[in-house]
Amino acid sequence: MSRLVSLLIVLLAIAVATPVLAEQRLSLSGQMRVRGLMSDNQFDYNKNANSGTSSWNDQRLRIAGRIAVAEGVSVHFRTDASVGVWGNQLPNNTQFQQAFLNVDKGMVNIKAGRMNYSVGNAILVDTQGEMMLLTIKGAVPVQIGYTKVAERSTGQAGAVQWRQDDDIDLYTIGVMHSTDMYNAVVFGGYWRDGDTQLKAYAGGVQANLKLDPVNVNFELGYVSGKFDVTGGDKVRGLQAYADVSAAVADNVTVGSDLFYAKGYARKNGTHQITHFTDDAGWRPETRGFMHAQYNMFGGPGRNVTGTLTTFDPTRDGKGVIAAQPYVRVKVMDDLSLTAAVGYWMPSEKYNSAEKASDTTAYKSFITATGSARYALAARTNLDGIVGYTKPKGANSATNDDGAWVAAFNLNVNF
Repeated sequence: MSRLVSLLIVLLAIAVATPVLAEQRLSLSGQMRVRGLMSDNQFDYNKNANSGTSSWNDQRLRIAGRIAVAEGVSVHFRTDASVGVWGNQLPNNTQFQQAFLNVDKGMVNIKAGRMNYSVGNAILVDTQGEMMLLTIKGAVPVQIGYTKVAERSTGQAGAVQWRQDDDIDLYTIGVMHSTDMYNAVVFGGYWRDGDTQLKAYAGGVQANLKLDPVNVNFELGYVSGKFDVTGGDKVRGLQAYADVSAAVADNVTVGSDLFYAKGYARKNGTHQITHFTDDAGWRPETRGFMHAQYNMFGGPGRNVTGTLTTFDPTRDGKGVIAAQPYVRVKVMDDLSLTAAVGYWMPSEKYNSAEKASDTTAYKSFITATGSARYALAARTNLDGIVGYTKPKGANSATNDDGAWVAAFNLNVNF
């Protein structure tokens, strides 16, 4: 057993044996989960492929802690232990996923270290990494962030030199405001990749509106950039998302997700871009009580081109126009259900030349998900989800067999 695991056991013992100390200095929380996942045709929509079906189980023990140092000063950490796939040499190790300090002093809050960070609905920026966040409080709080996405070195033996020009840096700013009827943030960002020479700017707005009895979650974003080399290509992104819902009964909520992203595949030298960083925090097409590990469009949610499949389901930079109605029902205290059906099509159509040569040209997608949560005991849940995708090819060369994914998550939260 590693020293870090032994340390965590000691911390847990202290927290249990001395409640006063735990309350004053140390607080712990976490989750133990075991999952099972299955998928078929999920990556290529081809039922004849030998590698089309897969299934596995995995597990993870996660412990998060907060150490109170002084008034307004604390240290936070999160560690994952025994993480891996069953039967694949499950490691007996510990990995600290987060470790950061928090200083709250008057009108200013500073966080620095490795942590999770997102902007709005976690579409444009959703990352876990090393960063510094400065929040200036007030009636209109302002948050300024800097993230070191990648630090590159020369690789010279015995004399590693850090080359700033080859780093990847992300700068963000958000201006927030809230009332009884809404909370909103206007945000901006700048991405600089010294290796590929990509420089891109982004801006947008996200708001949650309480229009009794209707609730609206809306986000609009725009990205523009260029590879700063001779003849360098451009990147563009214009996208919008809305979740409109209403409680029609004490235990029933109905709503719909709406999506739009402009396609840029036809413009010579211009590529669609949907985000700067992605840590799988936003996957509305897998609407349910858990993510299905893989989303509904053949993969982990990011295309090889760098776009989110939610806004680029064809994977060809064609954008999307989509609607996904859903319903949530609390059947009884221990059981809740949710289901959704979506229709997706590219906002930019394939031209005749693309239809004649492309082997991944899709006219539309129909998706369906069903999910359940059963509370086995206090803070103990059994979650499940099943999803199905039926693409429609725009030509005969495109595989368009139906694909499905299913998963369960048995979790204990403490």
